[in-house]
Amino acid sequence: METNKGIQTEIEGKVKVPEFLLNQLYNRPNKELFLKEYLEDDLTRQSYCVYLNLVSKHELLIGKDLADWSADDILNFFANQMTTSHSSLRAQFSISKQYCNFCVGRGINTTGTNKFATLSFKKDVLPMLNMKNYKNKFLTEEQVWAMQNESINAQDTVCLIPLFYGIKGNKVSELQKLVESDLDSINHTIRLTDDDDSVRVIEISERLEGIFRDAIGQDVYNRRGKEGFGGRNSAQLHDSDSIIRPTTINAEGFCTAQTISTRCKKLLTDCGHSELSINDVYTSGKLSRLKKIKDENGEITVEDLKKIQFDFNDNVNNYSSILETFLLYEKAISKVE
Repeated sequence: METNKGIQTEIEGKVKVPEFLLNQLYNRPNKELFLKEYLEDDLTRQSYCVYLNLVSKHELLIGKDLADWSADDILNFFANQMTTSHSSLRAQFSISKQYCNFCVGRGINTTGTNKFATLSFKKDVLPMLNMKNYKNKFLTEEQVWAMQNESINAQDTVCLIPLFYGIKGNKVSELQKLVESDLDSINHTIRLTDDDDSVRVIEISERLEGIFRDAIGQDVYNRRGKEGFGGRNSAQLHDSDSIIRPTTINAEGFCTAQTISTRCKKLLTDCGHSELSINDVYTSGKLSRLKKIKDENGEITVEDLKKIQFDFNDNVNNYSSILETFLLYEKAISKVE
């Protein structure tokens, strides 16, 4: 294993995950083996590593690796994770279960069984959801735009706010691939390209277009904290046609999905929403749309759900999950208010 100045670790020349994430893992060798052998791409490994880190404090507290947890251990953990959303809870449950299955298959846990297999997310975990915290897991349109005023970089803002309006693509490819010529100020549209090179053109508001124009006009990226860019206050951005650009400190002239994710996380943290993720912002946009439809029409139809899935470039027939999330969100709002 080689470490690159504490920035990222490469496992057998294949797995690249930020070192600070790996350092937080309880029983790190087992977790790294899982990331290396079970998953195929670095972005997924990083995402899984974040979820595995969430259980690390509880693992340390009870002195047991996740793979050795009892059913009670699992439920106690989730009972203390109610600041997260329904979708994040489901992902946490699924990833933890996958890790435990891996350990059982490799014979590297002490019990030889996976207690996650004895529990149901819907019946055993979801009922513990704290409605107040669930409401706070999603953002309103007003809250999303308030972040523009708090942002110190237009290059951060352009990574985050468009998510609320369904501009993401697979592994944020629609953001990665944006170039200035994709903006059409006359027709108020933007051309989006996904990772499979499929293209779609959507209408955007002048306000949202302004987010992209501001990012194009930024030449210098401002640092956060004391360390910054080798002690400097800022770093020059690459000069290219890309709207979202890395600093010249990076060799690549394009922003990786990891960089976009990191910028989003930093801006969310700056604005007091450190517990939120890219997917939470993205889902918030869907929920906002559904709430407007419900307020205006009194009901939500299957066609409404399919239209939102289409506008957000998701599978139009896979709408049951967002409906389930919205119903919980609506319940949370009514209980809190």
